[in-house]
Formats: sequence, C-alpha cells, structure tokens
Amino acid sequence: MDITKEALQYIVDLRPPTIHTDSEKRDYSDRPLTAVMEPVPDDIKVTTLSGVKDLLNAKVEGLESAKVLVHVKSHAKVVVVATCSDRWGRRQTFIKSELPEVQVFRFGQFIDHESFLIGVMANFAPTGDRDHLVQVASYIGMEKVRTSSDDGITQEATLKSGASLKTNVPIKNRVQLAPFRTFREIEQPTSEFLFRLRGGDEKTPPTLALFEADGGKWQIDAMETIGRYFRTVVPQETVVVI
Repeated sequence: MDITKEALQYIVDLRPPTIHTDSEKRDYSDRPLTAVMEPVPDDIKVTTLSGVKDLLNAKVEGLESAKVLVHVKSHAKVVVVATCSDRWGRRQTFIKSELPEVQVFRFGQFIDHESFLIGVMANFAPTGDRDHLVQVASYIGMEKVRTSSDDGITQEATLKSGASLKTNVPIKNRVQLAPFRTFREIEQPTSEFLFRLRGGDEKTPPTLALFEADGGKWQIDAMETIGRYFRTVVPQETVVVI
C-alpha cells in the first residue's frame, strides 16, 4: 500500500510536540502551537459622540465604567476599550465611533468666486472672519481684482459692489475660521488660514483660495475638546485617554 505525502504529514501531526531545553534553559517546541482563544464579540459602530455616551450610560454588553476607558484616537475616531487585556493579551474594543466622510472645502486651490462662496457658507461654522470672506466673495464677479497694496496682513483690492459702484476694500490675508472637520457635538476648532485673491480678465473671473496655516494644531485642539466632552457626560470613574 502506498502512503501519500499528505497521509505521512497527517500521522506526524497526530503526535504530541516535543519540548527541547537548551543550555540557557530556554524551551523550544519542534512543532508550531496554535492558541485556542475564546471568541471576542464585534464592537458596536456609531458615528457620533452622543452615540458613545448613550451606549456607555446604558451599560450595553454589561459595560461597567470602572472597567473601560474612552480613548480619543484622533479628531475623527473614538474607541471604548477594556482597561485590562485578557489572558491572551487582547484588549477588547466595545464601541467605535468614526466621523463619516463629508464634503470638505478645497484648501490650497484657487477656485472661482461662486464655488468659493458656496464652500465657505456650507463648510464653516459662523465666525466674524467667515462673514468677511462671504462679503468679499459676494462682491466679486467678472471684474478683474486690482490689488493696490499687499503688506502680508491685508490686501487693498478694488471690488465691484452692486451694479456699478467700485470701492477699495481692505481684505484680510490671515483669517480665523472654524471648518466642520470633527464631531458636531463639540465646538469646531478655530485655526488660522491665509486668504488670497488672484485677478481675472474679460473671459476668466477672479479666483480665491484658502491655505491652512496652523501646522495641524487644530487636530490637537479637537481631541482635547472631545476629551472634555466625555469627562462631563460619562461616569466619573470612566478613564478618558487622549
């Protein structure tokens, strides 16, 4: 009777592993071992901070506040995990909240005044500087933007207002804006942007652009605000990690 290679391997696999100890008293096995671990339930996925709060306060899956921590991983992701790992070194994730993808403003690109106006009104929380940009973008049409001065802080530009009136308008080069870029339950972080205008011609309208100028600090501000939110809405013994 011929014995196939697969049959021989099956016979070898049936024998128990042999443990070898070297001169340094380190143990080795002559066969790989596979851990038989208990299954871990899938985490509950939500898209808001209030969803995390409600699940924690409802003690879903028997969650006890003293045994879980809220980990703010980024401006767009929060997880609730066990404070201790299991005997296999696994730290269970109970709840995960991730900000859904939304339309964002096109930073770093010169765009036409209408797209700029719609983008600013739709993607930024109200601030004084946002209103300033809306006013400037509303005045710009097919007229060429004539910049008479630019000191790095403000531009002096000639804009058309109404049907025929043209005025010199001081335009801020550096503006403080709060784009919608983290969870809506918290105040959107404000950061600095550079605002620039480019003149058009008879066929091409002027273009406008916003450039981020805070080095990403807004992400840290958002995470700190999320942490403060959870410290006020979940049981005090729940650990909040940023």
